[in-house]
Amino acid sequence: MKISIAILLIIAMVSAKAQVTKTDPSEAKQLFRDQIQQFLPYPERHRRFVQSIGFSPDGNTLYFTLPHREYLEAQGIEIDENTPRLAIYTAQKTQKGWSNPTLVPFAGRYKEYEPTLSPDGKIMLFNSDRPKSGTDPVELNNLWYSRMKNGVWQEPQHLPGIYAESKEVSYATITKKNDLYFVTEREIEGKKRYSVFYTKFKGEKTPPEQKILELPFGIGDPWVAPDGRYLICTKFDNDRWRETCDLYYSIRKDKKWTEPKELPFLNGEGADFAVAISPDEKWLYYRRERKIWKVPFVPILEKMMENK
Repeated sequence: MKISIAILLIIAMVSAKAQVTKTDPSEAKQLFRDQIQQFLPYPERHRRFVQSIGFSPDGNTLYFTLPHREYLEAQGIEIDENTPRLAIYTAQKTQKGWSNPTLVPFAGRYKEYEPTLSPDGKIMLFNSDRPKSGTDPVELNNLWYSRMKNGVWQEPQHLPGIYAESKEVSYATITKKNDLYFVTEREIEGKKRYSVFYTKFKGEKTPPEQKILELPFGIGDPWVAPDGRYLICTKFDNDRWRETCDLYYSIRKDKKWTEPKELPFLNGEGADFAVAISPDEKWLYYRRERKIWKVPFVPILEKMMENK
């Protein structure tokens, strides 16, 4: 009996010690938040980034959106009613930070934003209000793409298989195998709901989309891993976007996507959205309160894969 009691006491002590040293979820959440830092290449307001960002495969070229009209006015450049509010810019990494922004060759004629690059850096996809024909901007965003040729981005093309004039088609992300994920709207129970859809990118021969995440709430802003094993997106209530928009993730398992789970390590007050991952998968970038933040992604990815 004495031996049994002694064994029980040892087990209880070991168990107690394990409970004390076990990481509390709230502590883990705080740990990740303590590592969050603002990503601010340019401090001036007229050079603030709008929405998400994208990188070249080597991480040395940055693509982003600036408030185009404000940026030009700040430089004393005349604008008119046809100057778009937003435009896509690029910058090069230097020893002192990032170079001054320059317009990508095709930008500055239409409202364009949210650039994302294919993992090999040869294709750029972005939101645009440019028309298929004529010169007047269209009312709703659609996805357009440009190919890199001899180091220069070519004139953009639309994607006939998914182009739509009556609904928004936007926020693209693409894998190494050209699996293209994006957002478009559907009417559910009399309300417009945004969901993530899939197609295979084939340029002008890109086929129509297929649903992958259809849920009774809004799903948007997808970012897919280059190898397609995970997807980070936002979940929100359409009627209360700013209060409810948070980051979620889904894992590719048995050729299907799991139901999105919250990414609690980063979500906070206000909307959390517009994720981008660095090409080496070391950093996660996202937006909150009109600022872009960065946080080490490796420990977050480990947690995601543990909880799939």
